[in-house]
Amino acid sequence: MTGARTLHDSGSEQIETLLRAALEKHPPAVAGLGEMMRYSLEGGGKRVRPRLVLMVAGMLGAGQDAMPVVKQLTAAIEIVHSYSLVHDDLPSMDDDRYRRGRLSCHARFGEAEAVLTGDALLNLAMETLFAACREAAPGRREAALAAAAEMARAAGAGGMVAGQILDIHGRPDIDVEDLKRLQRLKTGALIRASCLAPALFLEAAPEVLEALGDYAAALGLGFQIRDDILDATGDAAVLGKSTGKDARDRKASFVTVLGLEAARRELAAEVRAAETACDRLLACGLDPSELRAFVHELAARDH
Repeated sequence: MTGARTLHDSGSEQIETLLRAALEKHPPAVAGLGEMMRYSLEGGGKRVRPRLVLMVAGMLGAGQDAMPVVKQLTAAIEIVHSYSLVHDDLPSMDDDRYRRGRLSCHARFGEAEAVLTGDALLNLAMETLFAACREAAPGRREAALAAAAEMARAAGAGGMVAGQILDIHGRPDIDVEDLKRLQRLKTGALIRASCLAPALFLEAAPEVLEALGDYAAALGLGFQIRDDILDATGDAAVLGKSTGKDARDRKASFVTVLGLEAARRELAAEVRAAETACDRLLACGLDPSELRAFVHELAARDH
């Protein structure tokens, strides 16, 4: 992992700059709404999804001509994720008063305001994706549209929102296969889009798209399993949010369904699956070293 990108390297500064630029380019008509959007966007976090966009684009050799679109995709996917967290924290959903070590949007500004902030962020993401399509070179606009469509699909009823519905109506006695399906949608869909959207824009070969899809599926499940383990064993002060919620709320997680040790074994299996996908990317003549390091870093994280 020597020289590999970490969760808090200089890429973070680029991502923060892109998020600020997206909000400045499409400012809200009401100043107070802008404050709430900035609060929700600039709360920090691991920035997993935009990092993946940049890593995949780098692995595929994106040139300077492609970077304006890649940067818009990078911002858009994190804006979508930020909106989802604002809504996820609402009392009608997970009812979390803290996110990333500070008050969640609804706890800081009010519940109705948080609903509207989330709505505004989702639409900001769509504006950003439209901008990406406009800024693509004439010969690459179809590819930019394919990338934007992948992100939009992953955010909606074919992905994250469908997973959230399953989560709301989930049972504590759900079996592990149904739990995996739920998390492939709720958490995994945006992670998959983060890998596939830049590859679609850069017109990667079918075997590369397939390997990236398998990598993303393993990374997404591994990420969620690690989250569930941290909910059961982590330190709230380090995590920046409450712990023990899954057991307390009788909510299905990989720990409540499998038990702690089996969840750890499942995490190790997903790491191996991601490694196998990286081997396939290597066989395609690519350098997946950053992606390989990333899965290990996420699997070992303490927050």
